[in-house]
Amino acid sequence: CRKLGMLAWRRGDFLEAERNYKESIRIAKSLGEKRPTAATAMNLGVLEHICGKTVDAERLFTEALTIFEELGDLQGVGECLGNLAITAEGMGRWDEAASMHRRVLGIWRQLGKPSYIQYSGYLLTLLQAVRGETPDLSVVKEVQVLAEQLNSPSARAFAAQTAVLSYPQSE
Repeated sequence: CRKLGMLAWRRGDFLEAERNYKESIRIAKSLGEKRPTAATAMNLGVLEHICGKTVDAERLFTEALTIFEELGDLQGVGECLGNLAITAEGMGRWDEAASMHRRVLGIWRQLGKPSYIQYSGYLLTLLQAVRGETPDLSVVKEVQVLAEQLNSPSARAFAAQTAVLSYPQSE
C-alpha cells in the first residue's frame, strides 16, 4: 500500500495517496513492523502538510519521530525533526523551530551528511533572518565551505542565499 500511496501522490491523486498511506500504516502496525510504520507516517505527514493539514502532519511526524528514536535510527530522527521544525515555523512557534533546526544540524554533522548539513544550515539562517536575528556566523561559514566541497549548483545556491541572509538588515 505504501508504494501505491507514492504512485498516487506522483499522479497528483492526494486522496488516494492518503488512503493508501493510512492502510499501509494500519497493516504495518498490525504486523508490528516499526520501521515501515514510521517511514509511512512520515510520508503521510509530508502529504498532509502539503494539503494544509498541519495539525495532522505534526501528529504523524511526532509518531514517526518516536518510533525512529526507539529504533536508534538517526537518519529517520533527523528527517522527522526537520519536518517538525518546518511545521513549527508554519505555526509561528519560532523558538521551537530554531531549537529543532539546531538539533537536526547536529544529527547531520554526526552522520557526516554534507548536503544535509548545508540545507539545514540554510534553513536555520533563513529562520534567524526572518526573525530579525543575527545569523550564527559559524553556520554561515560552514554552508560556504560545504558549497566549495560539494561543487553543485544547489550547493552554490544555498551558499549564496545564506550569505545574503547573513548580512545585517538595514531598517
